[in-house]
Amino acid sequence: MKKILLIEDDTTLRETTAEILELENYEVVTASNGKNGVELAVQTIPDLIICDIMMPGLDGYQVLNEISANETTKRIPFIFMSAKTEMIEVRKGMDLGADDYLTKPVNEELLISAIESRLAKAQILNENQKHIVSTGKDNYNNINSINELKNYFCDYGTTKVFEKGELIYREGQFCNNVYLIYKGNVKSFRTDEFGKELILNIFKDDDFFGFSIASENMPNYEATMAMAKTEVVYISK
Repeated sequence: MKKILLIEDDTTLRETTAEILELENYEVVTASNGKNGVELAVQTIPDLIICDIMMPGLDGYQVLNEISANETTKRIPFIFMSAKTEMIEVRKGMDLGADDYLTKPVNEELLISAIESRLAKAQILNENQKHIVSTGKDNYNNINSINELKNYFCDYGTTKVFEKGELIYREGQFCNNVYLIYKGNVKSFRTDEFGKELILNIFKDDDFFGFSIASENMPNYEATMAMAKTEVVYISK
């Protein structure tokens, strides 16, 4: 069972989000402030951290700085979940090294999709590190960060262009590829029993998608479609 550290000072939101994650079979550890969150991260070594930004004491940016500076926690996927919606704030969070930035109120499906995607990326990097330790050989040219993983895609991946409105893969189908967007926009969505489309995520230049099923032999839980003419680079899982 994957462990998630949730750092959120709003009691109601913290408890509600924790309940959602527990129903998705995640083990959840919670902290009500940044200082406690950093301490719990070191003590429990979670698989992923979700953190608010506006908190008393240590704010979310300071939490990320401390997490990134610690050798034991610096590779843990980190997602900001904040009411700050200005693009400058989103950019600041990503520039500091966050893996994703979700704005409150967060759609439940979007939250789970973001978590699954980031956990899958981390799993690929961790499996490569274990391979290095056990064999002394590196499957992925010593990939230690998301940026290095992007370089690997560009060096060894296959390029394909999708026109606007073209499906990349369908919900329920098996897909052996994971994708990096070189240029364009892609939406992921599901269709309910009434035929209504529920958008789960919007991916843009330099984003990965398809990681949610990358490490398991299971069908896609979503469909993806190019929102404009889009060039992607993909590799086999």
